[in-house]
Amino acid sequence: MSSLRDSAVRGFRHFMRQQALSVAREVGNLGEGGGEDGGSLCHQAASTYIPLLRDHVFSQVVAGDMEAVAKAVLTGVEEALKDKRKELMRLREKESVTVVVDYRSFTREVNVVVRFAEIICVENLRVLEVDTIPGVLRVDLLLNLARMTGIRHLSLGNGTMDPEAMERLAVEAFSKMHHLSHFSLKRNCSDTIILVLTKSCRHSLQFLDVEVSNYSAFYLHFNLGLKRCDG
Repeated sequence: MSSLRDSAVRGFRHFMRQQALSVAREVGNLGEGGGEDGGSLCHQAASTYIPLLRDHVFSQVVAGDMEAVAKAVLTGVEEALKDKRKELMRLREKESVTVVVDYRSFTREVNVVVRFAEIICVENLRVLEVDTIPGVLRVDLLLNLARMTGIRHLSLGNGTMDPEAMERLAVEAFSKMHHLSHFSLKRNCSDTIILVLTKSCRHSLQFLDVEVSNYSAFYLHFNLGLKRCDG
């Protein structure tokens, strides 16, 4: 049974890689013409397709397989990005006085591939370790973190974003996470973020890692009943 499950996950990873590449190529060709609300046609097409694919994929995934499928999605996206890097090298080799490469179109395609990481931003995901994910995918995941209201284990590493952006993220996303038991944010954690945690997951949070961050011990000792705190 385990080997059958592993085979299915590998097949899904390959599917996600191919989807990211084919959709990026098709959507990238739409160009940057203005669409509704001033957004580019490429951006709007991706914003329409990716949520549909996300709903389709995770409507068929049982709770116990959520993390395995999410990992397969990210791995498939990483492999698609490697393919795009190889493609870029080939384009550079072909470029000459007579052959003009449309790098703007290529960049649009890469941006669409990166956005496929958003597929894992679902409310039923339980574990997210942003610090183990390639940097090129992290910001997009953080911007969609508010979708993942069911997160129990969240590791953000050094935060990726600047401190002010992380605080805005706390208000928008962490405030909706009422089941967090493990939270890690090194260097960029602040009183504002900890205060949000005291309100959203005071009764569930057991482990907090805010190493090398600027925060007040008051919030930790008096507002959070932690079993372990590293900071």
